[in-house]
This record gives sequence, C-alpha cells and structure tokens, in this order.
Amino acid sequence: MNNEKTEKTVDIYPSIVVPDRSFLIGAIYGFNAARKRLEENPQPLLGKEEIDDEEPKGIYLGNWLELTCGKCGALYTITEPNELPNSNLICNLKECGNHLIIYGILEPKLWRIGDVTFT
Repeated sequence: MNNEKTEKTVDIYPSIVVPDRSFLIGAIYGFNAARKRLEENPQPLLGKEEIDDEEPKGIYLGNWLELTCGKCGALYTITEPNELPNSNLICNLKECGNHLIIYGILEPKLWRIGDVTFT
C-alpha cells in the first residue's frame, strides 16, 4: 500500500496584497483622486514640459477598481467600495482559483497593489 501524499501545487498570481480591507479602500481612493486630477489638468509625470494637446489622451476613468486575473485574464470590476469583499478574492472561473486580493499580510515590504496604469 502506498502512503505517499499527493500534494497539489497551486500557483497564485495576486494583484493585491494588503493588511486589510480598510487599507485597500484608502489606497484606491488615493489612486482615484490622482486619476481625476490628471483628467482635469493633464501634466507630465516627470520633467517640466507642457503638454500641447488640448484633450488628455491615455487617461481613462472607469470603475472604482478594476482587476485582471494574472493567471486566466478574467476582468473583475468593482464600482464602489461596498462591493469590495471582506475576505480574499479568488477567481471564480472554472479551474482557475487564482487569488486576486490577499488580506492579512502585515509586513509592509510585502504589500503590493497591482500595476497602476492610466490607460
């Protein structure tokens, strides 16, 4: 009889790793405020050159939070902070099971909030 344990390895590609939901809400409010300021008054992020275009290009204000699963590419949109889950968010597509948001990480050097882009 074989007593070997079969362990299934699960690769996770989290977009967000933070201590708790409140921390994440505060961070996303900060990102969204910055996005709104850029939409109203587009300026280069580096340097002192003025932007010649009258209309900002490449700045999109969509949902309150948008996450793409790093494993299967599924898009998750959250339109307001109350929709944010209280526990870890796991991709619910069949056979994916990837963690998108992981709470409970107390080490600041491990905190991560995805790739923030203005596209």
